[in-house]
Amino acid sequence: MNLDDYPRIGDWLALGADRLLVRTGKVDIGQRISTALAGIVEEELTLPQSSIAVQPVRTGESPDEGMTSGSNSIEQSGRAVRLAAATLRRLILAHAAETMGGAPEDWRLEAGMVSGPGSNRPVPVLDLARQIDLDQPVATDLPPAPRGAPRSLPMRGLEDLVTGRFRFIHDIELDGMLHARVIRPPHARARLAGIAEGAVERLADEGFAVVRDGSFLA
Repeated sequence: MNLDDYPRIGDWLALGADRLLVRTGKVDIGQRISTALAGIVEEELTLPQSSIAVQPVRTGESPDEGMTSGSNSIEQSGRAVRLAAATLRRLILAHAAETMGGAPEDWRLEAGMVSGPGSNRPVPVLDLARQIDLDQPVATDLPPAPRGAPRSLPMRGLEDLVTGRFRFIHDIELDGMLHARVIRPPHARARLAGIAEGAVERLADEGFAVVRDGSFLA
């Protein structure tokens, strides 16, 4: 899974109008994996956090990484995203050298800009990234970029969570949607023998619907 199934840079990174988009199959369920992945990309490409967005996980658009469990998000998605960003970094430096002179090792990334020999006009990383074909394989043997001093990152989405603006799955309202109260059996092997006579009709008169599927009753 991961890089075996999704081997291209573009499987993990994309370019939006004004920021780099990170793709992952791991969802935020309290651990805020989005914050960690954005931090990994920042370390590799020196982009500010405001220039990095983590795309919501969507079927058909995001890498299928199976379950989000067992603390595997960093080991799996984090590794893939880091290597994709490291590959993009290498291609950006090579492209800078090819188009503006010098050797790739003469160029450097710093604070979201690319600078090199004989130039006092750094070029934004995102501008050069747009000139790179992301339909290229991720290199799996690249070392991490040099690390700066450790620092804390602001937790993404925390303000929306605290203020109640965040939309959870149970906040969704669809046409014809029902909210159910499940009738629980006395034990796991119990089977529904029947429903009290007139109960369904009385509930219907009060605006309720009764759903029965075998021994499931709600």
